[in-house]
Amino acid sequence: MILKQLLKGRHHSDFIVIKDNLNISASKLLKLFIENNLNRGNEVTFLMYENSTYNFTQLFASNKNFKAINCFDDPWNWLGEKESNKFEEISKNVESFQSNSLNVIVIDSFAYLLHQMDIRSLCLGFKAILDSNSETRRSQIITVLHSHCLPDESPEFKQINSIAKTVITLDYDERSSLSIASVEHRKSSGKISFEEYKCSLDDDGNFKFDIYKNKPKDSVTSEINPMDLTTFKLSLEDHEKETRSRVVLPYVKTEDKPSKIFYVPDANDDWDEEDPDDDLEI
Repeated sequence: MILKQLLKGRHHSDFIVIKDNLNISASKLLKLFIENNLNRGNEVTFLMYENSTYNFTQLFASNKNFKAINCFDDPWNWLGEKESNKFEEISKNVESFQSNSLNVIVIDSFAYLLHQMDIRSLCLGFKAILDSNSETRRSQIITVLHSHCLPDESPEFKQINSIAKTVITLDYDERSSLSIASVEHRKSSGKISFEEYKCSLDDDGNFKFDIYKNKPKDSVTSEINPMDLTTFKLSLEDHEKETRSRVVLPYVKTEDKPSKIFYVPDANDDWDEEDPDDDLEI
């Protein structure tokens, strides 16, 4: 399962985009990514642009590898801090990332961050972080994108989708009354893998998922009769079909012996003396 391998780190993705909407939130899946990275000893920096705090941040507060930054209370630097945009500060100081470790940058809302930076500067910041990857230092970006704020047709989404390695789309399927997670993962070889999972929350409110096997099929649309699309008569009546079936078609009786070509010379034939095909026996 691709999603399980991404969570466990068996499949590496430099840039993961989680798309949610008003029907289903990505916060539970975001918590699962943070938890799995901390369990593997990775450094996690959580930039909170949409809320000043989350319930699960208290669970990881004692972990030395977890750092939650409140970007919600003072987004426009009214309190006079040295650096108002925390993401921009991080993207300019990628060399300070810890070596021999995976440095994970988690952004709770791409749309809120886009209010502070234009899409060009934002993509350049992402590129600076990802270009810093080496054999001794690896970075990963995980961000949530609200589909109701940035639809697929928007130029901002097209830009972010072009550089993302993995796109996880959360949605509610009305046909099956299930929450579905669609994962599109682009491998370094260029191959694209796609899987769908049915999602739920357990009694403790944790995100659970399983392969979506029994997906309901789309209703079969009735075939269009081409005869109904024209004013011309394209079909045959029964007596016309019977007449057609009685017509004896010319045929050539096949023979086992070699074939021969018979040619009748004509007065207007233009013979080329240097024609290499003159030696053919006609």
